[in-house]
Amino acid sequence: MSFVAGVGVSNLDMIYTGVGRLPEEGEEVFANDFRLCLGGGVPATIINLHRLGVPSKFATFLGKNMFSRYVEEQFKQYGVNYTNLYHGDKNPICITTSMVTERDRTFMSYREEVEFDERLQAQIFEYLKDAKIVTMHFGLFDVYKKLKEIGCTLVLDSGWDDNMSLEQYQDYLSLADYYLPNRKEALKISGKSTIEEASKVLSDFFEDVTIKLDRDGCYHFNRVDKSSRLIHTIPVKKAVDSTGAGDAFLSGFLYGLMKGESISKCISYGNVMGSACVQEIGCLGASVSEKELVELSRYNELD
Repeated sequence: MSFVAGVGVSNLDMIYTGVGRLPEEGEEVFANDFRLCLGGGVPATIINLHRLGVPSKFATFLGKNMFSRYVEEQFKQYGVNYTNLYHGDKNPICITTSMVTERDRTFMSYREEVEFDERLQAQIFEYLKDAKIVTMHFGLFDVYKKLKEIGCTLVLDSGWDDNMSLEQYQDYLSLADYYLPNRKEALKISGKSTIEEASKVLSDFFEDVTIKLDRDGCYHFNRVDKSSRLIHTIPVKKAVDSTGAGDAFLSGFLYGLMKGESISKCISYGNVMGSACVQEIGCLGASVSEKELVELSRYNELD
């Protein structure tokens, strides 16, 4: 059976909303609401795929403390297929405090790094090797290279890195089949000032370049026919919290790939999932069913 798989850190978000202003040092400010919930990353993408009925699984790193136990209980409630690759005493999950104002969000995070030694990398390869599609992140290059050699489709979702550049990540870009940066990441890694310029740089690696533009949808450039287009997202009543929208987009995009759809349709599915996510607090607060996804994707009139 074909399935999607990935390996990544689990995230736990403590989200304060309705924050009038951020506190200065020595001050205390009260929020109007508070949520404790799973954060973004590979687990959030796989949970959204599970909601859409796509066979999928992920491996992550859980410790022994109360935070890891909470994350594990959440995975069980969502009914996802996962395994824990860590059994040490560190805190391997990322704990993030987010304060959401009317203007934007701030984050404070903490986790302890897990060393990807040869034994763990071999274990990760065995876990992923039978997947049709693997979500790819910076790190574990040798694992992804072996997966590529046996025919896995690799989809790179980088995330932000202050030091990201073509020089640093060109090996990963050359390995990936698809890369899905947002506007800020695309400009940073390409060293360009516009998405049009960035897309042409990235087209040295990819026939189809996709750059996420948040509420504006996605910019798509095709290297072969030199065509470009803005694929709009669907309207939402009110965007409440953009946390996790990128992971939701990735799940829609992967859904399209698993169905053998065109790149434009994959982007349309991603837009629908991203738009659904921002309408509730947290990465997994809102989603759509597979039926709703297919119906809403027609808004883009891509077929």
